[in-house]
Amino acid sequence: MLRMGESKNENLLATPRAYVTRLSTGWNLAWKKMWKKTQAMQCALYFKLFREVERRRRAGMIDECFAAKMLEQQEDLALERDTIVYICGVLLDGGAETTASFLQNLVLCLVKYPSVLKKAQAEVDNAVGDRLPDSNDIKSMPYVQAIIKETHRFLPTAPTSIPHASVDDSEYREYIIPRKTPILINVFGICRDPKLYERPEEFWPERYLLSPDGTMSGLPDGTGYTRTTLPFGSGKNLAVMRLLWAFDFVSIDSPAPSTPKWDIENEFVDGITLSAKPFQCKITPRSTRKASIIEKSYKSLRDSFGGQLQ
Repeated sequence: MLRMGESKNENLLATPRAYVTRLSTGWNLAWKKMWKKTQAMQCALYFKLFREVERRRRAGMIDECFAAKMLEQQEDLALERDTIVYICGVLLDGGAETTASFLQNLVLCLVKYPSVLKKAQAEVDNAVGDRLPDSNDIKSMPYVQAIIKETHRFLPTAPTSIPHASVDDSEYREYIIPRKTPILINVFGICRDPKLYERPEEFWPERYLLSPDGTMSGLPDGTGYTRTTLPFGSGKNLAVMRLLWAFDFVSIDSPAPSTPKWDIENEFVDGITLSAKPFQCKITPRSTRKASIIEKSYKSLRDSFGGQLQ
């Protein structure tokens, strides 16, 4: 029996995935077990979150999220409920992975460069005091903006970006690139290019205070601009401001070495994203007042979701 708002597919594979699985039912492959386990986890998460959006909509609560907008346009888009759930789920997976990797990389940088952390915290404190930062505060925090950009440059979440393809036949530096050629962008290499960046192997946010894109001055025409969004966007402003405002991050080997050492091969997980392996550090609230504000903010958010946040 189905509960209101549920679908018969919530505990089964969506139709295309079910078809692929049935094609291989005669094969004893390890990936099939992993696939079923992953799909069950996806359904448990995706549909639970989507039911919450539906509940809030029925209660007349206004949501500006993508899922709510999709629900509003469901009839015009001619999409089934399950399809909308999985579209939202794909976006959730992509955003969660990159955001988590970025924040882990950021904390690792702050632990290894305590002077950067202290300078950023001073800027945040000067801008907001004991008030919890909001999204508009980033405009008055140029150094925090520089830290976000420098984290993307120094440890790009997608070091080869997302695969692209050439739309037409193209020529680049006397190389012919045929139409529909798969293209991977060496973002990591570009962001560490000593011809573009001063001290490229160092985490140095100040470079973005000296020039908008962090590159060296006096570069030849055509080489002096590098998109600051090349690594992977910069939409984590609020999370970064609040982490800096709320917490201290200290190396367990305190004091941290004056010259931090990096080992990309051993400190980071293998994969298409550049994500730090689990590491140890001390994370503590900066004051009892800030801790109280954090708890009140969390309680308010939890209550807005019907007490379902853990």
